[in-house]
Amino acid sequence: MQNLVSQNDNGIITTTSLKLAETFGKNHQHILRDIEKLLKQLPKEWGVSNFGQSSYVNLQNKKQPMYTLTRDAFSLLVMGFTGEKALQWKLKYIEAFNAMEKALLDKEIDELKTISDKAYEEGVAVGKDLLSLEVENIAYKKARQRLLEDITTIEEKAFNNGVKHQKKYDGLTQLNKAITYLKKGVTLKDTAKILECSPDTIRDRLKRLGLWEQVKNSNIQFSKNTINQGSLLG
Repeated sequence: MQNLVSQNDNGIITTTSLKLAETFGKNHQHILRDIEKLLKQLPKEWGVSNFGQSSYVNLQNKKQPMYTLTRDAFSLLVMGFTGEKALQWKLKYIEAFNAMEKALLDKEIDELKTISDKAYEEGVAVGKDLLSLEVENIAYKKARQRLLEDITTIEEKAFNNGVKHQKKYDGLTQLNKAITYLKKGVTLKDTAKILECSPDTIRDRLKRLGLWEQVKNSNIQFSKNTINQGSLLG
């Protein structure tokens, strides 16, 4: 049944005037005559689209004219064919056209499914790549944030330690100045005034160092080690 029709280069299912003559038991010249009669009555564009001029080589190895017919052209031509045999062949041709169309449709569906599956797989792959990049980006942002937090913590510690050491240095400097003034005979009250602190502050620091009694007795003997053990005056 499938050999009654075929697919041309443009993907259109057709049959030939020669095959129709063979199957319906008609003279091919008569078939050609009927086709040419139809072409004179049909719009030219429709006739050219559905009846294609072609040729074949006969048993005498001579080139002979032939037409290719689309399904619509076939239906129009055989409409006037009568008789039981003609009816049977009409049905066979209709079945052949239907079978060929179904086969082509199934093939197209398979091709579309293959394209769809491939597109889906590629889409999944791209999606995984994008997800991986997003995960990496999130991980990078978190690592960067942790690094910035660590740097901030280090900077704060360094600043606090710097302030602490500066205060200690300032306190030692102030204590050295107080000792120097006291050694020169400046009173505790005047020394405190010069250093802009209270006499009690100087007294408390000297007591912590065990030097206050020496100050009271005007017997001040300070060693470098003793001074370095002092703390902040303020």
